[in-house]
This record gives sequence, C-alpha cells and structure tokens, in this order.
Amino acid sequence: MATTNDDFDDCVLRLYQSVVRPGTFREYLARLGARLGGHIVALHAEDVVGHRGAIVLTVGVQEEEYATLQTSYAEYAHQNLWMQRGAAQLMKNGFADSAQVCAHRDIAKTDYYRRLLAPVDIDHSLGILLGSPQESGQAILTISRSGVRRPFKPEHHALVAR
Repeated sequence: MATTNDDFDDCVLRLYQSVVRPGTFREYLARLGARLGGHIVALHAEDVVGHRGAIVLTVGVQEEEYATLQTSYAEYAHQNLWMQRGAAQLMKNGFADSAQVCAHRDIAKTDYYRRLLAPVDIDHSLGILLGSPQESGQAILTISRSGVRRPFKPEHHALVAR
C-alpha cells in the first residue's frame, strides 16, 4: 500500500464532510478503518496517568458487543499495556502502533486482552491522538486488526502521521 497525497486528501475531505453532514461520522470512521485494514474503529476518552478510560463510539461491532466493550473497558483499562507503554510515543508522534510498544505475548497474558480484545478479534491496534485537552486526558482513535492480518506497516504510519 503506497500512501499518496490523494489518499491523504481523500481522508481529510471525508472527515470535513462528516462534520457538516450529520450522521456520516461513523461512515467516515468505517472508511478510514477499511483504508488502514482494520475491522474495528473506536473513539476513546483516556486518562493515561490514571490508567482509566472509556470507549465513546465504535464502528465494526454489534450493539450488544459495544455495551460489553464499554463495561469491560472501564473495568480493565488499568491493564491496557498498549496505552501504558505507548503513551510517550502517542504524545510525541501523534500516533502509536501496538506492535511497536508491546509484545503480543505480554498483552495476551492480561484479562484486558482475554475479556476485551480477544472476543472481538483484536490483535493489532494503531492509536491516533485526536486531542489532549488536559494534562492527563486524551481523545484517541484506534483502528484495530485481527491477528490473521499482519501488524501495521510504515505506510500506514505515514498516512496517520500527516
């Protein structure tokens, strides 16, 4: 996948359109997820310092799964090694790749993985910092992939880094 200016321009255009066209934000997130090879996209409100978080919105999960994800995330966010180990990279680069911050074998040992990620087939995630309105609070968008797929590549990083 070669990232071009057209790819980036199309992503930005669709994001802007989703702001002025009510109801299209989820469609935008689904397209972004597909563009990056992810099957689930989630908008998080995180408190990295306090090891707390909430899932605000998802694309790619059923309503019943979403309710379970919200409850499980609140319960197990303190075990989110991807967020804990990737926070500095996220703040510095504006994105973090789970494969670069935590070995899969480490996260697979946690209840966070077993109860939250495994049931919805998440093994790789790319987190994008959307905003950091206060020192410990962040708005983060994650695009997640199944373990059947390979981890994200530098081309994916280049797209989200723009």
